Amino acid sequence: MSVELQAPPQASAAAVASAKLVVARNEALRLIKTQIERGLEIKRAKIRYVPDLERAREAKGEWTTGVMRMLKGIYNTGAVADECQAWHGKVLPEYADLNLFIEHFYDEMDQRLRKLHTVWKRIQELPEEVAKPLSSPAAAANPDFFEAATTPPPAAAPASAAAPAARPRSGVFVVYQHDPRAQTAVREFCTKLGFDIAEIAQDAQPDATIAAQLDQHSHLDFGLILSRAENPPKPFELGYCVGRLGLKRVFVLSATDDKLSVDEHGLLHIPLDPADGWQLHLARQLKRAGLEIDLNRVF
Repeated sequence: MSVELQAPPQASAAAVASAKLVVARNEALRLIKTQIERGLEIKRAKIRYVPDLERAREAKGEWTTGVMRMLKGIYNTGAVADECQAWHGKVLPEYADLNLFIEHFYDEMDQRLRKLHTVWKRIQELPEEVAKPLSSPAAAANPDFFEAATTPPPAAAPASAAAPAARPRSGVFVVYQHDPRAQTAVREFCTKLGFDIAEIAQDAQPDATIAAQLDQHSHLDFGLILSRAENPPKPFELGYCVGRLGLKRVFVLSATDDKLSVDEHGLLHIPLDPADGWQLHLARQLKRAGLEIDLNRVF
């Protein structure tokens, strides 16, 4: 049986464009970021069997309901919520292969997250005076994710107390297993976050160990290690990296792992998933480690 496209009615573009916030701009951003985080958690669920798919669908249904309620609560019209609810998918026959249903689920989550992120960007671009706060300024605080671009800058220091020039922020990227696609993605992401990245390959300098190559870089803020299960880092080199940078600033990136994990040494392993969920994980961990990160750049 052939599949047919599902095309639910969508809210008019004019109605969406004329929608007005009824809460503070920063509060709206905070509420939407909470739903984006929740949606990403659902999307990252590992689905292999029918019970997994059923649980994921149930979580998606609850999340979708929450998103609709939230959008209707922050706008003066339901048009934005209706536009986010509409999506184009496939109607599959009951006897279709399980993998098709799983693919269908991920496709729906991708579309819904993209729509919600579009709303977030639309609100972020609003002038600050558009917001009409209904709560105290403390309620609009946004400490961990999607920092508001309108946060007032700190008061300038007196001219007589000139601060020393800040050194460039930098990290080291240690490659134990060459993966051109992964290496490019990691380099580009670190650059997007505003870091200089020094890449060290196990075979780049045959006469120098990884530890010796690390010593060639005097100022490093964090370390990323790219490896696979069949080619793990050597214990001494891993320990040297952790000893120099700190356990909370060293992360193992793996294209073979399928979920976040912490090994027996306390190191966090982040899977390089095709949906790029690793970028949010890494950015948040760097922020928690004390590095200044603008999480607006993740998307």
